[in-house]
Amino acid sequence: MTITLERAIEITRKNPEFYFKEEKVKGDIFYIFNYRLVSLKDFKESGLDSLELRGLAIREDGKVFWGLHKFFNDKENELTMSDWSNVQLEVREKADGSLIIPVQLSTGEVVFHTRGTFFSEQANYVNNNMLKEKSFSQDMLNNNLYPIFEFVSPFNQIVVQYNIPKLLLTQIRDENGNYLEYKKMKEIAEQYSIETVHVYNYTYNKLKEKQKTVENFEGWVVRNPAEPFEKQFRKMKTEWYFRLHKIISPNSLRENIIIEYILDNKIDDVLSSIRNTQSTQREFILEVRDLFMQYFNDVVQKSLNLFNIKNKMDKKSFALKYKKNPFFSFVAGAKSEEDVYKRVKHYMNMKYTKYSNAKELINSLKIIRKNEMER
Repeated sequence: MTITLERAIEITRKNPEFYFKEEKVKGDIFYIFNYRLVSLKDFKESGLDSLELRGLAIREDGKVFWGLHKFFNDKENELTMSDWSNVQLEVREKADGSLIIPVQLSTGEVVFHTRGTFFSEQANYVNNNMLKEKSFSQDMLNNNLYPIFEFVSPFNQIVVQYNIPKLLLTQIRDENGNYLEYKKMKEIAEQYSIETVHVYNYTYNKLKEKQKTVENFEGWVVRNPAEPFEKQFRKMKTEWYFRLHKIISPNSLRENIIIEYILDNKIDDVLSSIRNTQSTQREFILEVRDLFMQYFNDVVQKSLNLFNIKNKMDKKSFALKYKKNPFFSFVAGAKSEEDVYKRVKHYMNMKYTKYSNAKELINSLKIIRKNEMER
């Protein structure tokens, strides 16, 4: 699956759920591509090469630095429904930290970024302290190989506890975006004394058993190289992880709880935990998810449009002209597009995690959709 700067920008123009931001790093300009609340439907409508827009960094001259493409939980959607029973899989530990990706400046120097920026706390720490990994990454990039790391540490703890900060090598991609097999990656890493994630020799059926019993462990990244690229990878998380995150029975979910999971980026975990993929409850969750995500992204986009207008006006003139605009409160004190996004998300969290508000919103969105379909 290939991607270019022109194609990545085209995706963001056609689908507002995808976006990019421009960052200047030591004289070089990079574009970091990402997405907000999206489902498989958005990826399919944009073209499945949009799966690459997950923190993908492209230098201004068009040089692409491969990241970790978007893939989904086991049994979450049609890309992860293939029957892998008794198939011998490549199973890697799903490290519990922050995605870290190296890129190369036009001078040849290597710098690291997280999924969203070159200037996060995690990226700053890695750039200043992980010198061995930086040297390794420089050799890899010089040879058109693209390493991908996970940064884990006691002060970057998500779920699983780690004693010391370290970078774990999770994947290496070649110049065409193909992922190296674990054995080859391990051979390369050992030459540089680079620590990799653990690999396990499980069949799919064995892994399903492990899901029920393993604790203090988030899960696995599973690959079946025999599948087409977009279907090769799945995430499989432990039931311990679901209990820790209070992923409750889907049958007890109502509109407000579904919205809360969406805003916390846990709705994919909920969907993958539903055993019966044809259940009416699953259909209900999908309907609420799609309606709310479309609504949320529409509010974000209209707020960002207003934010761009604000940046072209003086503060007083803007307030006088737009103070009655329904999106004014998301924009008035915002200093960046990220601020706007956070304000919208906070508002949604405060309002629609209440049952009556959530139910009223979803019912109104259903009516709007029905009217649009009847036109």
